Amino acid sequence: MARRCNDPELPIDPLELAARDLLRQGRSLPEIQAALAEHGLTPPDAELLIARLITEYSVAQSVRGSPWRRQIARGAGVYNMLTGALVCIFGFGLIFLLLRVTAEQGEMLLILPGGLITLGMVRFITGLWQWIGSRRE
Repeated sequence: MARRCNDPELPIDPLELAARDLLRQGRSLPEIQAALAEHGLTPPDAELLIARLITEYSVAQSVRGSPWRRQIARGAGVYNMLTGALVCIFGFGLIFLLLRVTAEQGEMLLILPGGLITLGMVRFITGLWQWIGSRRE
């Protein structure tokens, strides 16, 4: 009898344990099906068991406190902070360059660098928020 929830009173099927171990080891689906067939499980039943375990595993990984989710959010946060900082630096460099080259028309030409700086700041703050959120989970 396969256990469908985390109820400790229900017994765990040894085939389910074997399939879970093979999934954790990163084995391919045909290898897992063959191993379950050796234990006497029919191919359709093996497919159902594997599909259920994969669904449980993917749901468990997508919950808020999952280490995979934290790692992805942390990486995205660092990427967004770096790209935001680079866009801001580029915008400030462009402002400096434009002020040195054209002192008379500076106001009209500062719209583009101002937009770059704003975009960079928004991206940096978004990345910082993602990075902080990944550390709190």
